[in-house]
Amino acid sequence: MSTRRGRFEIVRTDAGFHVRIIGANGEPLAASEVLESRAAAEQNVDAVITVVKATSVKGVEVRHIDARGKKPAS
Repeated sequence: MSTRRGRFEIVRTDAGFHVRIIGANGEPLAASEVLESRAAAEQNVDAVITVVKATSVKGVEVRHIDARGKKPAS
């Protein structure tokens, strides 16, 4: 059994922000539509976590990534 966990990634591109769900094996499971702001992306993650909370999943990691090579804004 893998000790890796799945995670959420918030990715900023020239088009806007996207949320990706990455499985424990490192493979992408899902991606969101283009979102206008980082706050909207974080709300997207929160909505998914709210749905998943009823399961035994704990400690979901969220990474902020700027795919354009720039440091993500806080």
